[in-house]
Amino acid sequence: VGGQLSFAPAATVHKGSLYVSIADGTLLRLAKSGKQWESAGKATPRLAHRIASYGDNVLIIGGAMNGKNSDLVEAIAIAR
Repeated sequence: VGGQLSFAPAATVHKGSLYVSIADGTLLRLAKSGKQWESAGKATPRLAHRIASYGDNVLIIGGAMNGKNSDLVEAIAIAR
């Protein structure tokens, strides 16, 4: 993943795994091997956002979409 997709990603640790959210809305989880990323969900595309672990979910919080700030919060359920 590179270019615009990797600009201003957000990261959090959820139940012992590292998660990263990138600009196209993809939520990635670092595989247990630590050598590759796995798809863990999809949210609305955005830049300069934050993510946080909450219960069984990763929250995707705020950011910028289409050049405007957003207060959108989405919860991505993490199945394990």
